[in-house]
Amino acid sequence: MQNTKDLLTEPIPQTLLRFSAPFVLTAFAQMAYGLVDMMWIGRINAEAVAAVGLVGLLIWFGDALSLIGKNGMGVLVARYFGQARSRGKEGQALREGLLRRLSQGFQLSLLVALVYCLLGQALLAPFAGLYRLGETVYIYLIQYARVVFIGMIFKLMSVSYSQSYFSLGNSMVPFSINLVGLVLNMVLDPLLIFGAGPIPAMGVLGAGLATSLSQALVLILLIAYSRRRDPIDPLGLVGRASLMVRPDWGLYREMVRIGFPMALMSLILCIISMITNQILSGFGAIAVAVGALGTQIESICWMTTEGLGSALTSMVAQNIGAGQRKRVRDTVLVGCGISLAIGCFASFLFILFGQNIFSIFMREREAILMGGTYLLIFAIQEPFMGLESATSAIYAALGDTVFPSVASLVTNVARVPLALLLIPLIGAPGVWLAMSLMGVLRSSLMGLGLWKKMRAYLKTGHLKGRTL
Repeated sequence: MQNTKDLLTEPIPQTLLRFSAPFVLTAFAQMAYGLVDMMWIGRINAEAVAAVGLVGLLIWFGDALSLIGKNGMGVLVARYFGQARSRGKEGQALREGLLRRLSQGFQLSLLVALVYCLLGQALLAPFAGLYRLGETVYIYLIQYARVVFIGMIFKLMSVSYSQSYFSLGNSMVPFSINLVGLVLNMVLDPLLIFGAGPIPAMGVLGAGLATSLSQALVLILLIAYSRRRDPIDPLGLVGRASLMVRPDWGLYREMVRIGFPMALMSLILCIISMITNQILSGFGAIAVAVGALGTQIESICWMTTEGLGSALTSMVAQNIGAGQRKRVRDTVLVGCGISLAIGCFASFLFILFGQNIFSIFMREREAILMGGTYLLIFAIQEPFMGLESATSAIYAALGDTVFPSVASLVTNVARVPLALLLIPLIGAPGVWLAMSLMGVLRSSLMGLGLWKKMRAYLKTGHLKGRTL
């Protein structure tokens, strides 16, 4: 296992890049599931892309809920580990403290996953009825979502198990295992969508089945790898954490306090996206398909920076636990700079090659032209989005995510009236321009808030509500 003390002592730029690379690649692998599905489904028709894109909103809703357990447990584990190691706490005391936090975190994540899956299955038909895009889109949506919801239980648990590895300083294992799942998905997608030999063509149903099987494999491998480790090794505790322990309501409250604001921020954004997609549905299936595919393409940037953010959270949290304020400050500056550079690079690609990128996934000329417009509009916000991912991660490490949630609430709600003002002027692109402009405003507000928060922390070394 990577020496965890590297996060506390080694040069920051090299350490952050080395440690974050598997985070970034893991996030990219998780995002690529949807992108690979879109690539093959785009060969069916625009209606299939629209249906899968709308299901993507429901998947997003589940991913947002997973942040409660993922971020809450991840921050508490990383802080405790950093504090314990800096104070020379080893052996049984260290293992018991970690095992308690891991067990409670996994238990909370499983509860969230089960509730999400059951409610999702129950509310799927009413959700599909909100978007009046015809019977074909409705059937595709139901077929794909029924299977994907089952797979989401495996996915949400995999997210928490991956985060536990990250918090303990090992980012290579989750990447390697998620890569195995991605490869399986890439192999199964064309086989199950179009059929081969004795395997019948299943269309969008096959795409959902391929994704769910791949996610189940990832969870099995994450648990199996940890169980093979020596239980004396902190990483070996991951697979030995029990889901049957008595709930520790104090830890539950602290995990929810840390994780829920971040989850709420993402949930609000998801709900607003559902509303804007309902508005887009008035322009037809192609507009919805372009918005759905555009979100997947754009996610290459923000999933990359969120992967970096996961590493940044662990690194900042461990140094907070160790009481190294100067190193916390330097890590924040380096992390924000790298995230900003990634966003600028994505913006450059979208401006120059927007239509070319869309042509990889869709064949309809109208969709390609509209897709180029989509990426050109979102190129405005990409640098700011990169910075936003870093600031959100740092807020999580500081244990104070209320301000980002408020900033997200205000700017995301403002998308809808701004879109309604712009649509009479420029049509469907008005929805996307409203989203892009509000993204710029949101990132700016969060950056200003973090600057003030860091000044207070560096001066006093105190974190409000901090629990180790």
